[in-house]
Amino acid sequence: MRLLLILFISGISLSLSMGGGAKSTNSQGIKDVLQEYRKAKFVQMDVEKMVYLELLERTDKSSGKLYFSGGHLLLNIMRPQKSMLLLNDEFIWMENRMGSGDNELIQVTKMKASKQLKKSNALLAFLFGDVEAWDKFKVINVIGDMEDKEYTLLPAKENDLAEITKVKVKVDEKKKRLLKIVYWDELDNRIEYEFKNINFKAKLNNKIFKYTPPK
Repeated sequence: MRLLLILFISGISLSLSMGGGAKSTNSQGIKDVLQEYRKAKFVQMDVEKMVYLELLERTDKSSGKLYFSGGHLLLNIMRPQKSMLLLNDEFIWMENRMGSGDNELIQVTKMKASKQLKKSNALLAFLFGDVEAWDKFKVINVIGDMEDKEYTLLPAKENDLAEITKVKVKVDEKKKRLLKIVYWDELDNRIEYEFKNINFKAKLNNKIFKYTPPK
């Protein structure tokens, strides 16, 4: 079950004026973007997720919506199969739906939302982790301009972000938007999240961060 959780949500914890392949050890540009999300009342966006499993030589693609507000997160995947990840103050809920109609199976996982678990995957680490956690990564390359800048980072030896070996983060530093996160684990699996139609002015509905398991 833990492996399933990691595969589903593992895959987000990372200013430069340099570009065109210049190297730096400064991740301030990513921190500034992160702060914009953390102080926002409510953010919603479209998300496209791609998981490449090295051993199986298989790529799985999915898409849906992501909602974020004050330490709460909801990731709804609508295609190709419905699934849901919800993090509130106490728990992480995950719901997977398989099949359809009378043959539909619903699998629900509930885990304590500990600080360590949030740090064990890149998506939650990015949105909920301490901004200074990015100091535990070394920026080895930066390309692009202010509106489309990509950072490549490697974790420092003392970093406890579980099993992540490399991270790429693409941001719009001008509008303070996270555009994409890609990271690799120890098995060379690659997990990618791309964010589109990011809306900081959407109306907040606190009910979406509450969950009652189906009976």
